[in-house]
Parts: sequence; C-alpha cells; structure tokens
Amino acid sequence: MERRVWVGRLIHVLQDLLRRPVIMGLVLAADMAGFVWGILYWYGRQLPGAPAWTWPFIPDCPLFGLVGGLALLLVVTQAASQKARGRIRSALWAIALASMSLMGAAWLAGGRASSSALARWIATYNGMWALLAALCLITAIVWDRVPNWWLSIAAMGQIKFGLWTVFAWVVFWWNTRGLVTFESVFMTATHIAMIAQGLVLFTYYRPSVAGTGIAGAWFLLNDFVDYGLGHYPRLPRQVPVSIMQWHTIAVTFILTAAFGWLSTRRDWPWAWIRPEQSPSTSTASRLS
Repeated sequence: MERRVWVGRLIHVLQDLLRRPVIMGLVLAADMAGFVWGILYWYGRQLPGAPAWTWPFIPDCPLFGLVGGLALLLVVTQAASQKARGRIRSALWAIALASMSLMGAAWLAGGRASSSALARWIATYNGMWALLAALCLITAIVWDRVPNWWLSIAAMGQIKFGLWTVFAWVVFWWNTRGLVTFESVFMTATHIAMIAQGLVLFTYYRPSVAGTGIAGAWFLLNDFVDYGLGHYPRLPRQVPVSIMQWHTIAVTFILTAAFGWLSTRRDWPWAWIRPEQSPSTSTASRLS
C-alpha cells in the first residue's frame, strides 16, 4: 500500500508539471526537433527512393517521437478550458495547412531541381511535411474524443522504437568492445526518454482489447514493411540486420501481450492515483 501511495504521488507531481504550458511546450519542442533532425539526418537518403505509401513506416523513431508528444498533448489538455483547447486545435489545423502548402512547394521544386542530390533532399522535405500534416490532422480530428487505439499506437510505438534504438547501440558497443561515440550515447539517452514518454501515457489511460489489437496489427505490418520489404532503418555495420529483425518482431509480440494484460486491469491506472487526483468522469469519458 505504501508503494502504491508513493507511486500515486509521483504520478500526481508529473501530471501537474505537464499541465503547465511551458513544460508541455518544451516536451513538444523536443519531440518536434527530434522529428525534423531524425528524418533529415537518419532517413535523408531513404525516404526519397521509397514509395509514398511506405512513408508512415520508415522514419520509425522520429515519427513516433512526435506521435507520442501529440498524444500526450491530447490527454493533458482534456482538463483544460474550452477556450484554451480551441486555440490549440486551431493551431493544429494551421500547422497542417502550412505543412501541406510546404509539401506542395517541395513537390514543385523537386520537378525543377538541377541535380539529383538537390532532388533527393527536396523529396525528403516533401515526405517530412506530408507526415507532419497527417499527424496534425489526425490530432485535430480526434481532439474532442480520443480513441483508445490511437493512444495505444502512440504508447506502443514510443516504447517499441525506443527499445529498438537502445538495443541497437548495446549491440554496437558489444561488437566494438565498448567503443563509445557521441552519437551512440546521445541517441541512447534520447531514446530512453522516448520510452519514458510512452510509459507516461499509461498514467492517463488504460489500453482496451480492441486498441491493443489494432496497435499490435499496425506494428506487425510495420515490421513486415521494414524487414520483409527492406525498408528497415540504416544501421552501423557492426549491428547485424538479422539480430535487429528478430528483436523488433519479438518486442511487438511482447508489448502486445503486455498491453493486452493491462486491458484486463479494470482499476488501471486510477488505482495508483488518490481519488482526489483521478480525472473527472467527463474527462475520462473522452479517452474512449
């Protein structure tokens, strides 16, 4: 009981911090920076040569870093005033519209590019703006009633791809006899934070059976596109693709089972939060 009270207090402090606009803004800024940097740096040579329908499956970590941030925004702002929520939703529509405009401009510029290198980078920007527009549109559409499957995809994706990156760098360190680089340390630290952000979502909602099934199916499809069709992220040469393939497939099944188990816990997560800290009935009902 004492442990439960202590965890409940920690959750209360965390949720109180996230309700502050400055803190939530910093979280979103970090997720947005990771989205842009990750796509341009890590996937800059991969997106241009891939069919447009595969874009949601390719930039795994950058994409789900931002998906998780927007999902967190959805649940944190459920208790905000209607006026504040309306302003945020309008901003999402505006970002989506601006992103689609930039996507169109990038598409036009790509057709007039004077070199293949320039055309490749323009195509990368095109994919980035398309994904940003799609995420903002989805968030704005589900703003009033957040579907359980969307939160489950967000939480599972952040944990899954965070674990993937940390495991990849552990394999790298093992195979290089402990070669520590700035990139390996930085990416490990940021992806541990990504895992933590995915776990934070569990303090706001409980996965449903249907939501778990949809999330599990989505990530099995993601694994197929990555390793069945060859669109997996680039890896250091010291990290075998086969190890990462079976690791990520195993993680998909393990997380789906874990989410399924949580869906049977009728008191989760509210039993860990003191009654006065629990969300109101109207707020909880919007996390359907």
